[in-house]
Amino acid sequence: ATKRKRTGRRFTKQEAHLIVSLVEFFKEEKENGTRISLDRTLDRAARATGFSKATIKRMRHDPDSFPEAGEPESRTRNSVCASDADAVTAIHHVMLEMKEARKSPSVRSLYAKLQAGHGFPYSMSTMYRALPRLGYDLCPRNSYGEYIKEQDFAKRQRVEYLTRLRQYRAEGREIFFQDESWVNTHTRTKMRWWNDAIFGDDTEKIVSGKGQRSILSGVGSAKSGWLGGWDSFFCTHKVSRVHDDCHKDMNGAVFNEWLSADVIPLMPDGSVLVVDRASYHLVRTPETRPPTANNKADFLKWLRDHSVQLVDSAGRDWTTESDEAILKRAKANGTGGMNRAELERLTQENLPTPIYEAQVLVEGAKRDLKYLILPTHHPELNPIELMWRRMKGFVERNNSNSNSNDVEALVREEFNRITAEDWADCERKSMKYEVMYWEMDQQDEDSEEEE
Repeated sequence: ATKRKRTGRRFTKQEAHLIVSLVEFFKEEKENGTRISLDRTLDRAARATGFSKATIKRMRHDPDSFPEAGEPESRTRNSVCASDADAVTAIHHVMLEMKEARKSPSVRSLYAKLQAGHGFPYSMSTMYRALPRLGYDLCPRNSYGEYIKEQDFAKRQRVEYLTRLRQYRAEGREIFFQDESWVNTHTRTKMRWWNDAIFGDDTEKIVSGKGQRSILSGVGSAKSGWLGGWDSFFCTHKVSRVHDDCHKDMNGAVFNEWLSADVIPLMPDGSVLVVDRASYHLVRTPETRPPTANNKADFLKWLRDHSVQLVDSAGRDWTTESDEAILKRAKANGTGGMNRAELERLTQENLPTPIYEAQVLVEGAKRDLKYLILPTHHPELNPIELMWRRMKGFVERNNSNSNSNDVEALVREEFNRITAEDWADCERKSMKYEVMYWEMDQQDEDSEEEE
């Protein structure tokens, strides 16, 4: 007999445990009757899933704060290493080297190479916790322990990005790279040389903490250098709360306003704007946003707003029924008919392709502009990261007053030193990684076809 090929998506261990919990809950109700009233939806959900009521409330209030299916969960404890562009670049670089050498990287071998060749500043446990955020899975390797494997969604994003980027370069389009960074008023080198006999007592004030933050945002290319000069460079020191990185201090409204006023008017016709996957770069348009909450009323409202025909799994059409009748029946009968599960299924099946507000601003300018999104956690593919490193290094070496205006002046001074030739040099370094990733992904595709 021919072996049946498995189809459908792969489920995670957490999803499997959740399904088992639901089955056990329904089985218990079948045997012992309904112990928790149907009106107490929160208590029933907590009992069935094993989650706390506080967690379920947070899910209902802000479902967009949770990662998409297949993406790694974002945790504060991982953000220190995962938001460090130099550390992320070093990890990807070593993984590429081991891939080319046909070696299966383990956590220990990866960490040893990072320590030996890159002076990796974090512990092995910190690196281990950050790997899922960077798109890697820990997989079994026969009886010899475990090895690190890249997740499918990370590879898929990278292949799509590199394919489009190579196409735009072949068409002769100018590629502009954009990114945000930050610098704090207390940013300075931790150690320095001093001689009391020559310089006298060290009376410089010792500061603690990170101080006030200045957010930086710029756009540049190898051909033009910085786009528009300092007047188009976003720099603000009005942020007082310091997070792990600048992404939590920005929002879509601020980014879109700066983009439409200071960036898009200066971009040459037919050029491309490359951005990373920060949340404010990926704010969906109202027409393509999913429901804001996971309850029957919100699912039903979303389906009505998008003119979706309400047909349940049994084939019955509920479209002409009133919303009140559908919700009342779903509440009275937890299974069958147009219940919550059916409403959620219809919503997932009819979700439109995401369109982003920033994408509409760029591509809607009617000048053949393109909006291209980098793959998750690949700072080595964005040459502007090297510009941020250079700027921060200059501020660290020359910051002595710990004043936001002085820090901004230092940023501006180094900004004016960076030329188009500097941009071209940084872009050449990023293109080396592009070539390495492209060849590696093509080899993987050839291997899959042979199998």
